Amino acid sequence: MIWGNVKYIDHYKGISHALDVALDYLAAGDFKELENGKLDLEAGVFVKLLDQGLKNSRDWEAHKKYIDIHFPLEESEQVTVMETALIPGWGEYDEAKERMKAPACEGGSTVTLHPGDFAVTFPEDAHMAGLTSGEEKTIRKVLVKVPV
Repeated sequence: MIWGNVKYIDHYKGISHALDVALDYLAAGDFKELENGKLDLEAGVFVKLLDQGLKNSRDWEAHKKYIDIHFPLEESEQVTVMETALIPGWGEYDEAKERMKAPACEGGSTVTLHPGDFAVTFPEDAHMAGLTSGEEKTIRKVLVKVPV
């Protein structure tokens, strides 16, 4: 996992062309053209603008073909991450949704993302995004999907 802020986004460039495309998009900060739904960029990268309900607990989620970049726009969210191999109870991989899920369990590391912060989760990083330790509410966020 990478946890950073757009002010320092150049520190994370060079890992892959597709990740650079995603990071450049976040750094530009122009989300006005983005409506709820999907926007295709280049190199197989796409962006979703979401109204995400924050909850106190969620199931674990992991992907095989995509890296996720979580980027809250106006309010904070928490993301908990743990190595995929350490989590018991994974269901079958859903090819259509490009994910697998497991019930919540103890463990992992939690970061709080404030507007301007981002978290990059790789296939080995199971994650629970859209968490809150306070009041459950809905936030606006950008989710960028980057092919591995």
